[in-house]
Amino acid sequence: MVEDGPVLENVMMGDDVDVTQFPAPKWHEKDGGRYIGTGTYTITRDPEENWLNAGAYRAQVHDKKTVAW
Repeated sequence: MVEDGPVLENVMMGDDVDVTQFPAPKWHEKDGGRYIGTGTYTITRDPEENWLNAGAYRAQVHDKKTVAW
């Protein structure tokens, strides 16, 4: 654990939050908008039963403060 680092140099809070500043392209012709995180892959493990889940979860940018799956 660290107290600081490059990842903490650009922090937006409250009224300063604006997710439209991130590069979020419209990936496919029929997409309803721009998607952030489409190129990501998430792997999770159930802590009780030990099974794995893997998936790509897209989050559409609706406005400067709202993204939704």
